[in-house]
Amino acid sequence: MTRTLNEFKVLFSKREKEYNEETHNLVYEWGDVVIDEFSESPYAAKLPKVTLRYLYLISLFAEMAYNCHLTTPGNWTEAEIDDVCCYLIPRKLIAPKEAFKQLPKVLNHIFLWGQDVGIFSDTKLWCETLKECKKDIVTNAESPDTWGMAKSFFM
Repeated sequence: MTRTLNEFKVLFSKREKEYNEETHNLVYEWGDVVIDEFSESPYAAKLPKVTLRYLYLISLFAEMAYNCHLTTPGNWTEAEIDDVCCYLIPRKLIAPKEAFKQLPKVLNHIFLWGQDVGIFSDTKLWCETLKECKKDIVTNAESPDTWGMAKSFFM
């Protein structure tokens, strides 16, 4: 049974105080539903193929936000967005440079789309945060000094 985005919004209405495997699974499922629904939207139709190739980053972002900050989709703060995008994803993700360039674009489009369809409230500050940190994302992804142990080992 696939849940709707509005059902997820209700499920994620409260901030968690400790990790919960069931919530983690819901966050993972949410990412799949967002990618599917966004892909069918007019927003996706306007994006270049290179950006669409990296839609999976919304799911990765949501999972890292939950795993590291216990923040469920739609409840992110600007500080959490900055931390996940500028430090956590570049530290852990092994991907081409293009993925890190596309991360703020993917999230920005999904945030705006999500606001339009009612799953997010005002996303203006989220989008401003992405704009401010986009250079740091690529810089940190390329800098071995910022990589985690696993990324360092495989790179």
